[in-house]
Amino acid sequence: MVVRPTRRVARSGIINARAFCGEYAARGAVVPDQKARRAPQRPPRWRAGVPDDAVVAPGTRGRHGRARRHRGSGRSSSRRRDRPTPPPLDDADRLLRDGATAVAIAAAYLLPGVLVLGPLVYARAVGADLPTLYTAAGLSEGLANAAVSATGFVAIVAVMSLIGALYATPVAVTRFAREDRVAAAFEGRRVVAGALTEDYAVAWAIALLVQVVLFPIALALRAALVGFFLQFVVAVGVRYCYARGVGHGLDLDPVAPATEERTRGQDTSGDTRGSPNSDAGEDTADGPDPTTVGTAAEMDDGGAAETNLESEGSGDAPTGTDDASTMDDFEGERT
Repeated sequence: MVVRPTRRVARSGIINARAFCGEYAARGAVVPDQKARRAPQRPPRWRAGVPDDAVVAPGTRGRHGRARRHRGSGRSSSRRRDRPTPPPLDDADRLLRDGATAVAIAAAYLLPGVLVLGPLVYARAVGADLPTLYTAAGLSEGLANAAVSATGFVAIVAVMSLIGALYATPVAVTRFAREDRVAAAFEGRRVVAGALTEDYAVAWAIALLVQVVLFPIALALRAALVGFFLQFVVAVGVRYCYARGVGHGLDLDPVAPATEERTRGQDTSGDTRGSPNSDAGEDTADGPDPTTVGTAAEMDDGGAAETNLESEGSGDAPTGTDDASTMDDFEGERT
């Protein structure tokens, strides 16, 4: 940054270094020999009100996604790096009940398309002709042709509905698994909001690719009794992809198993550090907030720098008398 002396200092033709530095400091600037007391600079223009992930490479999306999953969870930094654990297998009745409910939810989503396409597929399988069927039902030839056209349109809508149901069913089942309510799986607005996100679309595509590639291998290995285990692993991986996609799309926090919650409650019993009711000045279990500490340090440094600059500027700033005397000396030397 190039700083020019003011007209009041430069008009005499002799730049007084002390007067220039004093005026420079009085305007709030930093003199070159005062770099150690540099005042806090204003953030760049592109960072004012713009999130960092808008300008950083897209490769940081994974880090921002992990931060969103743990937002407001109150867990420590070490807990945030832990991987989610599967539910315990000690409650067989609960697992069977949840599995039957998930199958019922999927059947409810697929039922409209199946009811429309089922009779058409059956008629096609037995070799029945739709115009002949409509004519045998007592319709004229024109009405039969119109009915065939309407049936084709309804079949297209049913196919699209079936594809949409296959795409949105994992979101509905995930909503049920998280909320533990059947009604949560049929909240259309929330289900559609989760299904239309980019994160879920990518997760759904990955899950489909895994099924297409690995399920045939698992079926082929059933004779060696290895296919059953591989099929179970593939099914768990597919559901894991669905859950991660829905969690990212709807910005959901992870749900810990009941046994882990009980263990954590016993470990932290009687320890009130980091609780919302604690004083603002107390350090949490993870230590003081680095953001708060950094901000306070910057404020202290900035206040000290401003105080030093104001003191130097007030004592060294040139006055009108000094400028006049300098002008007289210069005129005398020139004559």
